[in-house]
Amino acid sequence: MGGTFDSDIPGTFESATGGTFNPLLSENWYVNNKLYLIVGDCVDYLLAFLNSKIFNRIILPSANLTGGKGVDFLEKIHTPKDSHLISAVQNLVESKGQGWEEQVDIAFNKFFGLTEEEVMFLSKDNSL
Repeated sequence: MGGTFDSDIPGTFESATGGTFNPLLSENWYVNNKLYLIVGDCVDYLLAFLNSKIFNRIILPSANLTGGKGVDFLEKIHTPKDSHLISAVQNLVESKGQGWEEQVDIAFNKFFGLTEEEVMFLSKDNSL
């Protein structure tokens, strides 16, 4: 499955699945494959959640059993929708103060009510 370049518009690619797009995102950035774009009012919060230890150690492995990506994968993920948590995480992300990433993890750990033992498990390096 592939696509064809539209000769009328420089750099425009016609997808085999329908529609056209320009793979040039900016002067030096191109898309050479699928592009999943996350938009919305709380993108910083969502990205902080997707990069948190609890997501990567617990949620991701259980949601990604078959190596899926895109919409099918994202539909399996339930992001905490607590206004206080969202506000606190967004403030930490915006501040980018010293240790802000650890503070984001702490905020999610508290929200999920993790015990000290569970937090220690998340902090272990399992790359062996």
